[in-house]
Amino acid sequence: GIATALAAYEAARIGNTGNSGSGTPATHQSNTRHCSYMDFMSCKPRTFYDTEGAVGLSRWMETTEAVFHISACPDDCRVKYATCMLMDSALTWWNNHVKSMGIVEAYAMGWESLKQLMTKEYCPRQEIQALEQELWNLVMKGSEVAAYTSRFNDLANLCPGMVTPEDRKIERYI
Repeated sequence: GIATALAAYEAARIGNTGNSGSGTPATHQSNTRHCSYMDFMSCKPRTFYDTEGAVGLSRWMETTEAVFHISACPDDCRVKYATCMLMDSALTWWNNHVKSMGIVEAYAMGWESLKQLMTKEYCPRQEIQALEQELWNLVMKGSEVAAYTSRFNDLANLCPGMVTPEDRKIERYI
């Protein structure tokens, strides 16, 4: 009786759209659907303008990945949706890249490849070296633990080689 009640509840919950016509519900199929652009945008992804620097780019990538997860964005749509969030000179950079590569190839690249391209473009080596130096010399001012931790995490995300493996990260933090 419990199994029948659970089956009836599940059929009612998913709307029983899979009726096979024989009076019995069809087998339960995955009720997942692909993320549309509207679904992606309803999660309010951040825009990227190219004025935020390396930390801003890192935060943009992190929040964009969170939106991918929340909206269940499939891998083949991630570059297309994310590049719609580029503004001003970042959009111009992307459009020039698309012209040289071709739109099909540009949108076919994976999210990781786009992140690498953007990091190469918007995180020049001298800026990364300055951030590495800042991480090396980072000290807590007064009792501002939250501010220190926040800055440490920002720098650690941008300079992963300095804090990998985890025990090195702990030593650097202390």
